[in-house]
Amino acid sequence: MYHGWNDAQLQPEYTVQLYEKIAQANGGLEKTKDFFRLFMVPGMTHCAFGPGASSFGGVVQQIPPIRDAVHDVQTALEQWVEKGIAPDHVVASKFADDKPTTRTLIATHLLCTYPQVAKYKGAGDPKDAANFQCSAP
Repeated sequence: MYHGWNDAQLQPEYTVQLYEKIAQANGGLEKTKDFFRLFMVPGMTHCAFGPGASSFGGVVQQIPPIRDAVHDVQTALEQWVEKGIAPDHVVASKFADDKPTTRTLIATHLLCTYPQVAKYKGAGDPKDAANFQCSAP
């Protein structure tokens, strides 16, 4: 499941609360992550677009620059269901505009499984997901 932090239609915090309640009902976060993961997306509005990197293979999003389990949530889900390889992170892309035909990549961002967040490693281009790591908030 994913949700944008800039969603003005559905409050993002409600999704976080829902996930936490599901985790609590299923014996904790580690047990829940066996079948259900949440990715919160900084700068994404309702399902796609917005000022942040928000293209990672979701509905109505631009096609990711690479169709693999790291850049494409649909491929990641296939890997999880068919091969048992669950996604720990996803790399979202930000294009020059939000039109489906634009392929000018301007930034990538690391999306981590909740409750982890992407933290800058302290060196390199902050518009490159490779310079971030998933860690506790």
